[in-house]
Formats: sequence, C-alpha cells, structure tokens
Amino acid sequence: MIHMKRGYLLFSVIILLILFGYYSIKIVQNHIFHSNIDKLKYLEIQSLIHLKKYEIIIYSKNDKNAILNYTINDQRFQSSIKSCDFANENNTTTEKYCVVIKAKNEPIRIYKEFTK
Repeated sequence: MIHMKRGYLLFSVIILLILFGYYSIKIVQNHIFHSNIDKLKYLEIQSLIHLKKYEIIIYSKNDKNAILNYTINDQRFQSSIKSCDFANENNTTTEKYCVVIKAKNEPIRIYKEFTK
C-alpha cells in the first residue's frame, strides 16, 4: 500500500513537471515571436521614414546628380536610387526615380517610384 502511494505521487510529480515544462516553453516561444514581430515593425517604420526623406530630396532638388548621390546615413539599411527617365506621348521627357530601401539583416524591403 505504501509503495503504491509513493508510485502514484512520483507519477503525479513527473506529469506536473512535464506540463509545467511544456507551458513554460510555449510562453518563452510566444515572447520571442512577439519581440521579433515588434523588431520587424520598427524596421519597417524606419525604412518608411527613409523613403519619406528620399521623397523630400527628389521633389526639393533640381540637380539630378545631387538626387542620385544622396544616401541615407544608417548602417542597418541599404538604399539605392536610379533614374528612369522616359518620354511621354508629347515627346517630353519625364523624370522618374526608383528608390529601394532594404534592411541588411532582415526581410524588409520597400520600393517606390517618384515622378517629377
């Protein structure tokens, strides 16, 4: 009778340890997942801010070289700007700039075209 009580108690303790271990792992995984999402949201917002800076530069400057040589001063992002001039049906040339901003270590990439 005493051996059965000890066996039942040992079995109950093992089951409780397994349950608490399982739920603690789930809680830690959930916390890591949410912190990663917050980091990606932050990087996306930061890249949108850089894109807005490019927009201001493109529409405020008339020097094409100054626009094409502008770079962001942030080590977490890579940016590139290209001129894609094209002729309209009126044979007038329209300036078009293609801007790409991407995070170096994360899957964040934003592309936008600006027509001047």
